Amino acid sequence: MALRAIVIGTGWAGEGHTQALQSANVDVVAICGRREDVARTVASRLGVGEVRLDWRSAISHLKPDIVSIATPGGPHREMVEAAAQQGCHIFCDKPMGANAADARAMLAAVRRANVKHAYGATSCLEPVFSVAHALIADGAVGTLTDIDVQVRMGLPTLLPYSWFHDLSQGGGMLNQIFTHGLAQVKFVTDGRPFAVMGEARCLVGEAPVARPIHDFRDWFKPVADINDRTVWRTADADTEYSAIMRLSLAGEKSATARFVGSLNAQSPEGGRFEIYGTKGTLLITGSGDAKAILHRDATSHDWRQVSVPPVHASWWLSGDSNEQHNWKATIQRFVADIRGEASAFYPSFDDGCEASEIIDVIRSGAGWSAVKSMSA
Repeated sequence: MALRAIVIGTGWAGEGHTQALQSANVDVVAICGRREDVARTVASRLGVGEVRLDWRSAISHLKPDIVSIATPGGPHREMVEAAAQQGCHIFCDKPMGANAADARAMLAAVRRANVKHAYGATSCLEPVFSVAHALIADGAVGTLTDIDVQVRMGLPTLLPYSWFHDLSQGGGMLNQIFTHGLAQVKFVTDGRPFAVMGEARCLVGEAPVARPIHDFRDWFKPVADINDRTVWRTADADTEYSAIMRLSLAGEKSATARFVGSLNAQSPEGGRFEIYGTKGTLLITGSGDAKAILHRDATSHDWRQVSVPPVHASWWLSGDSNEQHNWKATIQRFVADIRGEASAFYPSFDDGCEASEIIDVIRSGAGWSAVKSMSA
């Protein structure tokens, strides 16, 4: 079945979504952006024939099979509702929306329209987490007891103002980083969160408007052009979080997951993902393509490195970034499902909505709270 798609967004994620759709043999007929010059440059580079500055008219006039949303989170709800009304299948990057209320409305919209939906917490499909999932299922750690997920990005405090600083646009560490850790924990454990507590802190109260940020990859460069006339804007998005979560597992068992994230704090490894059980431990270290997984049996003090083969060679191509690998893996599965072919797991709006509910609880600092089920 020939499928047609439009992509909304011309930054890092827009490029990633477009290439992933093309790798799944989907015809990306248009890319939508805010600035015509940027959009035309990106479309030309990616081989997309049409540029639209009005995403609403693109959906209604082009009537694509798939709408892929690659913008910051603020406008996600209106985009999803418009696409669902046209009967389009939808891939939406994370976070689902600016808050849980938006996410619930988005989930309701795709359910009413009976369309397929995928959500962009894509890193859970990295090969290292598939290996961890298989090891746990095979009893490598025994009965699962607890999981620690730590992310300390070590970025400069002085970064140019962008949507990342703005909660109303889906910014903050919880929306952008915790969403991945949560998806990874759920995937490797097959667990369902049922209670959570935590806190989030904004340690960067303002940021300099030093240069326009269009492609998010440019945001990671430190600001060099600060002077007395630089304009500063208030930032309200969280730069640190900590959370504790209870997960229900198969066989009426449960486990505890702990999450720590920081935008500016540094650690030698950047990230650690630790899985503990009654018979052993799994340790995932590193970031991006450099992730490695180690296993230690409880009867031994020796760690052994576990081989991590690619999940599917055609999804993990030489020269791709780790993020591009993840977009490809998710969209390959999503598109196969749309075509009625056999498809493995991919994150859905159910997962995205649950993440938004959990994030709202953590931000509230209200203590232990139940996690709402997303079951239809």
